[in-house]
This record gives sequence, C-alpha cells and structure tokens, in this order.
Amino acid sequence: MAWHIKADDTAAEVHPAQGATFSLKELQGFVGGYIEMVTIGPESFMIVNEDGMSLNLPSNERATMIGAAASVLMGPGGVLGDVLLCTRREIR
Repeated sequence: MAWHIKADDTAAEVHPAQGATFSLKELQGFVGGYIEMVTIGPESFMIVNEDGMSLNLPSNERATMIGAAASVLMGPGGVLGDVLLCTRREIR
C-alpha cells in the first residue's frame, strides 16, 4: 500500500495503474519531476522530487516528520514537495 503525501498536508492511498509496481512515469507524476528514492526502512522508500530545492517546492511537514522518525538526513527545509511512500515490492 502506497501513500501520496502532498505538501498541502493531504494524503491519499494510491495503487499502480497496471500490475503490482509503479512505472517511472507514475512515480514522476506523483512528485512532479525527476525522482530520488530515500530509504526510510528495510523495505520502505520515500520518493521525492530530486530538484525540490532548485524548484523552490514548499515544505512537506508530514513527510519531514516521517523522514525524521526514520533518521533520514534532510536539507535545511526538510522534505520539499509532494512525496510517495511505498514498499520495495511496489517499485521496479
């Protein structure tokens, strides 16, 4: 089960359009650009926009709290923009 967490503090459970895994195009759509995979657990990832700082994306406080709880190193603004939380089984 994956969660799309937006910077506006809304979240929704999401599923791959076809099959069991998200395509690269789907992942890019959730974050609005190039992706970066951040490990937040043994089988869990946070997919973020790789260019969040240069695009001046807004801070995502919920995702920042999740990252902090997982001891993920973040930039000064925390996690920026929309993110996707997913498991290893949901990505290719």
